[in-house]
Amino acid sequence: PALGSSREVTARLVFTPERATQQAGILIYGDADRYVKLGRQFLARPLLEFGLETDGRYLKPPGTFSFDPDAYNGQPIWLKIRRQGSDFRAFVASDGSRWRPVGNVLQMPQAMNDAKAAIYAHNGRSNALSVDAKFDHVSIGISFHDLPIGPADLSQFPGWRMLETPTDTPTASLD
Repeated sequence: PALGSSREVTARLVFTPERATQQAGILIYGDADRYVKLGRQFLARPLLEFGLETDGRYLKPPGTFSFDPDAYNGQPIWLKIRRQGSDFRAFVASDGSRWRPVGNVLQMPQAMNDAKAAIYAHNGRSNALSVDAKFDHVSIGISFHDLPIGPADLSQFPGWRMLETPTDTPTASLD
């Protein structure tokens, strides 16, 4: 589906990579050469990967890969990429509610006004045996975890607006 400038893609993934190049996850993309992805992958061991490709070059700043010890247990992992304009942040959770950040804030140098959300799973260019990747709870929208605590201007989210009455000052607060 199409994704707005301040939206997220979320999915629950059951995937236990065991061999080189097996990978699965979620992504936000403009085209085949402009995307941000978050997922599990096996290189020498299971890793979480949060990376960006632009102009046909996959950028790997420090923090792109991190060890994923939970990939060994076969339990689901929740993945989330939050987009705010050209900035992208990644989060993971074991239960879909207690999120922790992964990697760095990535910035797409080219506008992705036509961005879409997707899932991916593949073996790469190898003879590695296939392993199943199962996705559910795939969604786009907004969530409020990890936003600054205190007054919030929710009108930054498409479709949200503040309503005022002559006697009240509208406020929204995140706790």
